[in-house]
Amino acid sequence: MKKILNRLLVVLAISSSCALSGCTLYEDVDTEINKRPQTTPTVDPLPWDPQPEDGTQTGH
Repeated sequence: MKKILNRLLVVLAISSSCALSGCTLYEDVDTEINKRPQTTPTVDPLPWDPQPEDGTQTGH
C-alpha cells in the first residue's frame, strides 16, 4: 500500500510540475526559417603612416 501511495505521489508531483511550468510533451509550433543576413563587402583599413606632427604619444 505504501508503494502505491509513493508512486501516486510521484506521478502527481510530475504532472503538477508540468502543468505549472507550461511544459508539454508535444507542442504544435510553427517553425519559421529565416534567411541569414547578406554580408556586405569588407572594408580594408589603410595602414597608419605616422607623420612627424602626430607626436610621439600617438598610436600604440
